[in-house]
Amino acid sequence: MSNIKVCVKIRPLSERDVKLKKEEQWKVADKKSLQCVNVFHPCEFTFDHIFGTKSLNYEVYLLIVRPVVESCLMGFNGTIITYGQASAGKNYTMLGTDMDPGIVLITIERLFKTGGFFRRTIRFGYVEIYKEKIYDLLNDRKPAWIDKHNFDFMLSNDEIVVENFEKAVEMLRNVRKLSSTSHSILRITIESEDKTKGKMLISHLIFVHVAGCDPMTEVPLSDSLDDESTKSLYWFNVVVNGLHKGEKNINFNNSVLTTLLRESLTGTSNTAIICNIRPDVVEETISTLKFVSRAKNVRTLPICNEMSNVPARCSTPVSTNLTHVEHQLIEIANTKIENLLLRKELEDVKAAFAAKTTWFEEQMKGAELSRQKLELAQIEEKKSLERIQNRLNTKIKMLTDSNEYLTGKLEGLQQDSSAHSFRNASESLTPSQNENSTLTRSCAENLEKHEKHQLDTVAKACPKRQIDDLASEWTNNGRARKYEGPYRKADSKPNTELIRPLMSDETETRTVAVPNYRIGCVIGVGGVKMKSLIRATGARISVSRYSRDSARMVTINGNTRSVCMAVDMIQQMLKYDD
Repeated sequence: MSNIKVCVKIRPLSERDVKLKKEEQWKVADKKSLQCVNVFHPCEFTFDHIFGTKSLNYEVYLLIVRPVVESCLMGFNGTIITYGQASAGKNYTMLGTDMDPGIVLITIERLFKTGGFFRRTIRFGYVEIYKEKIYDLLNDRKPAWIDKHNFDFMLSNDEIVVENFEKAVEMLRNVRKLSSTSHSILRITIESEDKTKGKMLISHLIFVHVAGCDPMTEVPLSDSLDDESTKSLYWFNVVVNGLHKGEKNINFNNSVLTTLLRESLTGTSNTAIICNIRPDVVEETISTLKFVSRAKNVRTLPICNEMSNVPARCSTPVSTNLTHVEHQLIEIANTKIENLLLRKELEDVKAAFAAKTTWFEEQMKGAELSRQKLELAQIEEKKSLERIQNRLNTKIKMLTDSNEYLTGKLEGLQQDSSAHSFRNASESLTPSQNENSTLTRSCAENLEKHEKHQLDTVAKACPKRQIDDLASEWTNNGRARKYEGPYRKADSKPNTELIRPLMSDETETRTVAVPNYRIGCVIGVGGVKMKSLIRATGARISVSRYSRDSARMVTINGNTRSVCMAVDMIQQMLKYDD
């Protein structure tokens, strides 16, 4: 007797799983041990073999399927069952792709390439179990039925004889896509006739695809589609649990699936279960692994199906060393799997290298583009700053020149007006206090009219030549004029304090505080105003050095008349500047 062999194959994460940022929850500890890395469900399972996410279907064939196929060529029945959750990779394991063929295609190719002493006839039968009914997939899905006497299913027509590998592949590809809730069974009947001894070996190799679902613990009660699709899974679970416990009276006739698998689970068949799991699922995977762990303890008794007294078709024996041929086939198979593994590894390396190269080129292009943009931005910024600086310098120069020119001309006109008014006032003064008051008021009115006329002339932006003529006139006249006495705008009473110093020749010193921001009104550009003031009054005038104080001190020294005249002119210069 032999136990059912059970292996686990982990499906790699799909592109959708990667986009959803799902992580692998199962880790292959070694070739026979599987661990759950989820901290909330720590567990470990042991099986005959564990295939990781990078394993090929050819590896599964060599380690699990090939021993069953070899036994079928020797007359023993064999069954391969793919079991697991939905979207766990059962169809991929069965059929595969062009780069990674499935175990069914590899097995068919092996059957047609193996000859030896035998003349083989291979027949195919393919049925679908849907809603507890059987349909023949190779005969337009016509209904099939079960023969209750030998627990074998009888098709509505004979099984199809397949002559070569190409026809078998074409026949399987013509089968329409099955429902996700239906089971399928592919039975390959192998008749091996001995060409020398007249014996015939008849064996059945069955591939069973169980619909993806978790093992059922309760029997469905309704007749809905979902209940009918899960009914077979429930009774399949009941049968496996009974066989695991060693029960003798087990009913296999409660579902179509268990009825057809009775010989595979308890009879004379070498059986292997390939359990497909998803790497990102934990609880459902644990339930599935517990079920196949119980199935691992089920035992069968394989028997060779041999028929004797078959007339020989060839009188001359063929001298072929079968053992030598088998060793060569094994070496060829090992070489083939090594080539496939190396090819896959090479493709992975090429893909990784291409991806890294593309990424590096994109990064280099991005860095170069960023550098160029930065250089252009720096150049544009530098040019912009230079243009702004040039414009500012030009404007500052224009404003400075204009301010100096207009300030000098305006101050000259103001001083000319002041000196002219002082001279007229001095000539008109009389000893009489009343007459002095009248003359003072008259001088003040004349001064106001003259100042208004001069200011209006400057405000109307008179030509430069006219301004120069006025300044020259004021300078020439100012040199000959002598200040006779200060005056004020006429009041109700004359200012005797300003008139009193006119009669005295005393020497005195006075100080006037001028704000820092208005000192230019007294000094003028290049000291022009200061020199004109000294020439007009005859006083000695000095200005203190700049300090942190808010005002600078202007010191006036001389006789009383010149000092008073200078002080009064400075005050009027500051007043008219306002």
